[in-house]
Amino acid sequence: MGPQAHIRRFDVKSIAIIGAGPCGLAAAKYLTAQNVFERIDVLEQQSEVGGVWKYSSRTLDNHRVPQVSPECPPDLPLAGGNDTPPIFPSPMYEVLHTNIPRALMPFTDFPFEKDLLIFPSRQDVQDYLVKYSQDIRHLIKFSNQVEDVRLRQADGKDQWDVEVRSLKTQELTSAAYDAVVVASGHYSIVYIPEIKGIADFHKAHPEVISHSKYYRTPGPFTDKKVIVVGNAASGLDIAAQISKVSQKPLLLAVRTATSEANLAYSGAEEVPQIEEFLVDDRAVRFQDGRIEKNIDAVIFATGYLYSFPFLKSLEPPLVPDGRRVRGLYKHLFHIDHPTLVFPGLPMKVVPFPVSQSQAAIFSRIWANVLPLPSVEEMRRWEDEEAENRGSNYHVWPVGGDSEYINSVYDWISRSGTPGKEPPHWSPELVWQRTIHMKAKLQFELEGRKAKSLEELGFEYRPDQEPNAGHSHKPAQINNSISKMREQSDGLIISAILGGPSRLECPPGAAVALHLPQVAPSPCHCSGNITDNCVTMDTPAYRPADDSSNSRPSGDGEKPLPLNFSHHYSEVTKRRLPSKIKAVYKFFQIPGILNVAGGLPNPHFFPFDTLEAQTAKPERWTPTPNYPGEASSAATPASGPAAPTHITVPSQSNEKDLLKKVDLATALQYGMAQGYPPLLSWVRQFTRENLHPNVPYRDGPEVILTNGSTDGFSKALNLFVSEWRDTDDIRDRPGMLCETFVYTNVPNQAMPLGVQMVPVKADESGMSPEDLEDVLANWDPSRGKRPHLMYTVTLGHNPTGVLLSVERKKQIYAICSKYDVIIIEDEPYWYLQFPSAAAEEAKSRKASLPADLEKQTSSTAKDDDDFMASLTPSFTALDVDGRVVRLDTFSKTVAPGCRLGWITAQPALIERFERINEATTQQPSGFVQALVSSLVLGPSSTSSSTSALSRFSLLPASKKLSFKGWQTQGFIRWLAGLRGSYERRMVRMCRILDSGSEILSVAQSRRSDWQIVNKRKLYTFQWPRAGMFVWLRMELESHPLFGARMGNGSPLKGLALSTALMIFLTTKPYRVLVGTGAIFSATEKIREEEGWKYFRLCFAAEEEDNVDLAAERFVDGVHAFWSVRDMEVIEKLLEEVGGLETQSEEEGEQELMQLGGFMGC
Repeated sequence: MGPQAHIRRFDVKSIAIIGAGPCGLAAAKYLTAQNVFERIDVLEQQSEVGGVWKYSSRTLDNHRVPQVSPECPPDLPLAGGNDTPPIFPSPMYEVLHTNIPRALMPFTDFPFEKDLLIFPSRQDVQDYLVKYSQDIRHLIKFSNQVEDVRLRQADGKDQWDVEVRSLKTQELTSAAYDAVVVASGHYSIVYIPEIKGIADFHKAHPEVISHSKYYRTPGPFTDKKVIVVGNAASGLDIAAQISKVSQKPLLLAVRTATSEANLAYSGAEEVPQIEEFLVDDRAVRFQDGRIEKNIDAVIFATGYLYSFPFLKSLEPPLVPDGRRVRGLYKHLFHIDHPTLVFPGLPMKVVPFPVSQSQAAIFSRIWANVLPLPSVEEMRRWEDEEAENRGSNYHVWPVGGDSEYINSVYDWISRSGTPGKEPPHWSPELVWQRTIHMKAKLQFELEGRKAKSLEELGFEYRPDQEPNAGHSHKPAQINNSISKMREQSDGLIISAILGGPSRLECPPGAAVALHLPQVAPSPCHCSGNITDNCVTMDTPAYRPADDSSNSRPSGDGEKPLPLNFSHHYSEVTKRRLPSKIKAVYKFFQIPGILNVAGGLPNPHFFPFDTLEAQTAKPERWTPTPNYPGEASSAATPASGPAAPTHITVPSQSNEKDLLKKVDLATALQYGMAQGYPPLLSWVRQFTRENLHPNVPYRDGPEVILTNGSTDGFSKALNLFVSEWRDTDDIRDRPGMLCETFVYTNVPNQAMPLGVQMVPVKADESGMSPEDLEDVLANWDPSRGKRPHLMYTVTLGHNPTGVLLSVERKKQIYAICSKYDVIIIEDEPYWYLQFPSAAAEEAKSRKASLPADLEKQTSSTAKDDDDFMASLTPSFTALDVDGRVVRLDTFSKTVAPGCRLGWITAQPALIERFERINEATTQQPSGFVQALVSSLVLGPSSTSSSTSALSRFSLLPASKKLSFKGWQTQGFIRWLAGLRGSYERRMVRMCRILDSGSEILSVAQSRRSDWQIVNKRKLYTFQWPRAGMFVWLRMELESHPLFGARMGNGSPLKGLALSTALMIFLTTKPYRVLVGTGAIFSATEKIREEEGWKYFRLCFAAEEEDNVDLAAERFVDGVHAFWSVRDMEVIEKLLEEVGGLETQSEEEGEQELMQLGGFMGC
């Protein structure tokens, strides 16, 4: 601050701090520590601390185009009011890791937890800031937005009148303060340049033009024609992500040429600047005359403007052009009014200790224990700095923050003044600051797993200069350049090549974009959410985690999945890994005697072997994998193949518990992930056969469950915090689902307080348009906008529809846009019926669908062909890692197994493992042992024996990734199973088609002829997958619909539907169906729509009974439409409670199960 000072005393008793980001929190801590100020108020417009670290998945729907002036009103909340906490748009990407190591980032008096990654995640930082604020939270006034700060003179000194609006009640209040700390941030007002035609274009096509501030993930840009404007850090980053999913090529509009390496990384085609926007063709003209039409998105990565809308009355203006804050000494004190300070302006990559250093200065100066230079000296400093730095005014040179932190520490230490001690960086921390970019790159290249710099190959050597103090070989990074196009995850290639960073933009933008790198309150440049790169001899940088959102290219490694820890329930956040698990590694020590665990000795197990006669894979005859001839699916199955014998021995000779494949291990306490051989087989089957091309790096992991119901329960445990009726309705969680849903889903979710949010569906599945409408127009007064979706996409229960890949892409993009976790339950995935559409057309004498005519028949002799014929899962599209897929052996082996698995990104599986450890642990050892033997094949075969032998010899760390299992037998079993169910489906649907109409005869006025009419009793689409036929019963056409009952009330649809269901159980029909009412997602749907539908299951009865059951149903429906006596209906309704007794008395075996009530 300079040794010469003019002694100037301050009379500061009350202080307003605008913003509770890192700079605002540091200010509050240091001012409080002086113990001389009477009042300190922290005014924060959001509902929690953190500034931009408080992430919001939603972005602004309407923004100004063009935007060239800093004179803008403050951001309005996206949601809030009426006592609802406000939500503001955050300029932060969905997933983010800091760009500086864990030791440099935090406040020096409050380090990060030691078990965090070396570059902590965005969520880690947000949690950290909340903890850091605990002792000053009483000073913070949340949900209060500062609207005006006005200077006036009072008693010969500056006073500041601060006007604040409560964003909950809209009440406007005002208070006077002696000093103001502006820690409000500068990443609010985006810069979108003035270009010919841009305003008219935006008015005509408001969805096209956007800014990097509003970018979250690449999903919404799938198959879109995209232009990114600007080739600085954010421009290249966003281009790199979107280019993986957009139309090719993505266009990168620049003012100066992009380096070859950076352009390769972006995956874009470079074009000149945009010269004009053309409204009629939704087109742009570039400076070289080229015109591109039908543009879907133009994203301006062109930076931000400084703006302080609450200081508009201050003269002269602070930021007349948005480029810099004028009239400041040391980028901190307002020269004319030094009770107004702006901490944080000089930062580029933000270590929080800089804000501590600045707070240590102004807290002491306002307490009159440190002097402030004269006005003349302060103005002289600003003039010199402006001349030297030019448009880079607020950006420190390389090493500037290290020098600043330590010089402030030395100065204050020498002064001996009271107050909270400022931070100091040791030589090792200074060294870390010099190598952080190279370390971050290596962190990304090695999969974001390292918890120390040593793991990345960097070692501090005190005896060397800072830039030389590491053992990491530069060649390791240089040799990785060829991989950067796919896996750099945000580190601009010029950082490695040593080139300067420069922001490029359209005409007129260059000056405005040379802005400071860090905002006072948000302080988020350590996460590198910025477009304000400047020309310096330092590497460029970009958001560390953003390319986790990008899809893979075809020739390189894939991006990492996103971090969804912000969706974890409170229970999940508190759940710790099992401490017992840490002991398991010692079991691998040869010859070790285990007296640590509470494990019973296997000799006391009362089972010597488990043996079974099991079906061979060839038992059932497959149907064609592709439609081909419609009649092919009706071909009878061949006779069952002979069974085979499997045996699980009591104990093997292997001494290592982790290598045993026998009852001694299967029936013993085990790992929460599941029985190792079965877990390994499931993992291989999932990754190699089910989902071989998951678009995130390292692919998914799996964990065994007690079936899909158990898996769904654990998904709720992971993502849902229980809500009670006494809690704030705005905190109530919601879950998206189709209008009709498997009944156990709401039964599990609703006791947790979850609100079921139905989305309309049609014969092709969930409607993307309705999903968008539900989420875009969500009313916060109903509760939280849903962040979970439950769906069965293939063989939906109960409707039997199959969601196409195209619809999945649309739905996935919407879920990515609104940050929704997809819980995909696929028990019927293997039961997809290629013949359904063709058989339906043939049965109804309709033309064959055009898309089927070109396909040819192919038998399922080739296992890969069968798997390839199946419609892909959401997992195949899961670029974000937001899909949790539930699988089960219930439909492919037996429901009583209670065995299944969850497939998800590794971070989520680790959390599921914690849940298993504290709840069910692993599934039944009996079941796992038998199913293992079944899917692995008979132990007598050489291939199986070889696989088991090789697996048992592996160390525990390698078992999970073992790929030697044989899966062809199980795939062949699935193909045959599908064939058997497909034949059943065809038989039932043909009979239902034949009986779907009833004839009515009316007498003509002429006596010599009659009028015969056909009336539909029900309509349905042949199921494309699954086990069910979903009938729309035309109950409104029943003669008694709406007629008066004995009590005078009209006969409504729900009562008539119930009467029909009971009528069908009586002799001679004796069939039991499922009513749509029990599958209704909400009570309203049940009353308005559910009663119109019946679900028939063609899987439950013996195949010989399928025809008989369908015929009985048809006969019963026809007979019911002949009922004209209301007393018959009323008598049926009286028997609702006696159905169970009736079946017991008259013989359950005669009652055919078409409803499938005991299953799903």
